[in-house]
Amino acid sequence: MKRTSQPKGKGRPGAGLLGEVLRRLRVKALTVPVYQLVLKVDPALLGLVLAVPRLWDALTYPIVRMVSDNCRSRFGRRSPSLFSGILQAIAFGAIWMVPSGLSQSATIDTWS
Repeated sequence: MKRTSQPKGKGRPGAGLLGEVLRRLRVKALTVPVYQLVLKVDPALLGLVLAVPRLWDALTYPIVRMVSDNCRSRFGRRSPSLFSGILQAIAFGAIWMVPSGLSQSATIDTWS
């Protein structure tokens, strides 16, 4: 029986999203335990703060996609968007650098 292999490049489009998926899962998995159990933030307030970025994404994603699709730069169509990933990586690290001993509102206000 002849074994057929997967065509080259078939998994490559999905591999590009791996970093984005892992970033989102880490934030979702770690935010509630760290802020609620360690920093003692009220769960209702934490839920509200975590909902704001989701609403912002719902409003801005169509605009960002349109800009990305119509971008014509000397580096390519998607490259300028990929450079923003560096800023996102720095922001991801900053999420967890909240000083302890703050009140609930000060803890939320630190990175809001």
